[in-house]
Amino acid sequence: MLTIVYGDLFMSPARVLVNPINTVGTMSGDLGEDFRQVYPEMFTAYQRLCEADQLNIGQLMLYRTPHKWILNLPVKRHYRATIRLDAVEMGLRRIAALYAEQCFTSISLPFVELRDSPSDDQALMSLLRSYLGTLPIMVYAHLPADPPLQEARYNITTLARWLNGTPQHVSFETFWRGIASIVRRHPEMKTLDAGRSFSVTFRRDETNPRLMSLKLICDEQTTFIPQTLLRDLWQYVLLAGYAHPRHLPGGLDAVGEMIVTLLSKLSYMRPVRLQPSDQAAAIGLHYIPPVTREPLPLAGTLD
Repeated sequence: MLTIVYGDLFMSPARVLVNPINTVGTMSGDLGEDFRQVYPEMFTAYQRLCEADQLNIGQLMLYRTPHKWILNLPVKRHYRATIRLDAVEMGLRRIAALYAEQCFTSISLPFVELRDSPSDDQALMSLLRSYLGTLPIMVYAHLPADPPLQEARYNITTLARWLNGTPQHVSFETFWRGIASIVRRHPEMKTLDAGRSFSVTFRRDETNPRLMSLKLICDEQTTFIPQTLLRDLWQYVLLAGYAHPRHLPGGLDAVGEMIVTLLSKLSYMRPVRLQPSDQAAAIGLHYIPPVTREPLPLAGTLD
């Protein structure tokens, strides 16, 4: 499925991050500079391939780390040249042919950096849908975040530490304690999308006092969400990484805006505007797991 994400590519839950490059050995622009700083070994390997004339349009260079895989996609020959849509198409065709063999489970692409001007938007989106939109994996096309969700510029050192680390599991118990803390501090809220007021509290299960339900009240309508369903919700968010309010499990899509607002207050959650191919754009959830640092490994071309 192809989803448009109005937010930063580097913090994406996708396993594979696409980096548009030239074939002369420079990584220019903000995105290329960030990739170069975060993955200096990858940049050195890329330069060597270019110096040996072993990286051309239509080829891909894959660099694997324990956390993320970087897929360098040649979109032009010289850094001063304009991006060629035919070069982008050759790369996308190659990704579609190799994704299963290379075990790509999810991919994030920087939409703006894959086109030369806004006039290319429609043609580029058509290429993405044609080659990647029908693959049985999640594909994310990233656009700049729009207000009020505009992201602050990240610190490159912090970003490098996160990208080069290994994601850690956040248990349901940790999630539940976080929700309980938020409810105590913020019982009255407004949805991020429409600004609708709602309240949130807890109710004990009448048959088992050890179990609690989340109680949401909006426009005089009350919704109870038992712990068992919240556990299912948490498992979904962990697996999805990005969660659109209309895709929440167990009927929670009916109160999706309130769920997104509540969970976005957790330290490892961030609100993000999402537009899946089968839904309208809406503010959803972005799960960002904590990581531990790991060593860096290998790079190579995909012929």
